[in-house]
Amino acid sequence: MVSRAVAPSLPSSAASRTIPHASASTVVPPPSASSAASRTVALASVPSAPSRLGTDVSPAAPPRHRVATAATVFAAATAALAAAAPATAAPKATTFRVAVEGTQTTTWKYVKRQAPSCDWPEEESGEQTITFGTTKAKPGTLKVRVAKDGTPSFSGAVVTVPAAAELRRDFDRRYADISGCPGGGSGGGQGKNENVQGSRSCKATGAVRLRFGTSRKEVYDAGDPMVQNPLKALKPGWALLRGAQDWPGEDRSHSLPATCADHDQGDADIAITQGRGEWGGSLIESRAPLPLKQLLKARKGSRTVRVKTVVVYPNPEQQQQPAEDTEGRTVLDLRLTFRR
Repeated sequence: MVSRAVAPSLPSSAASRTIPHASASTVVPPPSASSAASRTVALASVPSAPSRLGTDVSPAAPPRHRVATAATVFAAATAALAAAAPATAAPKATTFRVAVEGTQTTTWKYVKRQAPSCDWPEEESGEQTITFGTTKAKPGTLKVRVAKDGTPSFSGAVVTVPAAAELRRDFDRRYADISGCPGGGSGGGQGKNENVQGSRSCKATGAVRLRFGTSRKEVYDAGDPMVQNPLKALKPGWALLRGAQDWPGEDRSHSLPATCADHDQGDADIAITQGRGEWGGSLIESRAPLPLKQLLKARKGSRTVRVKTVVVYPNPEQQQQPAEDTEGRTVLDLRLTFRR
C-alpha cells in the first residue's frame, strides 16, 4: 500500500508531529487550493518537536526556512489580536452641577469627676448648629470619572458652601461646695467661695469646603488622625464626604472658636475636643450613593440624595473626651442635588 511505501520504521509519533491526527497507516490527500491557507495556519499552530535523530524525517517536510516555530506564530497571533481588539479607554470626566443644603447639630454634656479633696462640682452643656447651603445662582461643580459599575473617581473635588453657625455653652461651677482641703482650708483664701452660673454664645458666618472622595486621604487634611483609621469598603457608586472648616479670622486653622473669639464671643466652643471636626466647625464624615451613572444614561434632569449621619461620643474611634466626663451626639442632615 502507499502508506507502507512512504512510512519508514519510525515511531508513530514522528508522522503525527508533521501531520496532526494522521497515523502511519493513513493516506493524507494533498491540500486543495481553496483550503491551503487554513491548513497551513492549523499546522503551524501545533508545535512540531524534532525527532530523536535531530532531523525532520517526514516524507513531505517543507524547506527549513519556511517552517515557522510555534513561538513565532504565537507572538504574531497575539500581536494581531491585540491590534484587532479595541483598547479599553478610561471613562471620560464629566462635569456635574451640585446643589448642597443641610444642617449639623452637636449637643453635649460635661459632668466633672470631682476629686476626693479640695475640688468642686462642675457641670456644663451646650449646643452647636451649623446651617449650610449653596445658592441657586452659584451651585457647586464636580468633575468626575464614572466607571461602568457607577464607582466615581475624583480629583480634588471640593464644593465651597456658605455656612452660618450658632453656639451656646451653659455652665454651673459650684465653688461653694468644694470638698475639704488638706489643713482644713477651703481653697478659696479668706473670702467665701461662691457658685458661678452663666452662658456663653456666638453667632458667626463662614463656609465649609465639602470634599468628595473614595478614601479618607481625599477628604481629611494631612496629619488628621482619622486618616490612619481603617475605612470600611465603599459600595460601587458610593462616595465619602466631609466638610472642612473655613471660618474667617486671623487664626490659620480657620476654626469656628477662633472666629468667635475675634468677635468677642469666646468660650462658647463645644466640649467635644476629640471628635470628627465639630469643635473647629467642620462637617462630620458621611457616605452617600451618588446617582451619577443614572444621570449619564438619562443625559438630562436631576437626582437628589439625602444623607443622615449620626455620631455618638464617646465611641470606639474617639474614646477620650475625656470619656468619663463628656458625652455628646452629632446629627448631620445633608441633601445633594446633582444635574448635568
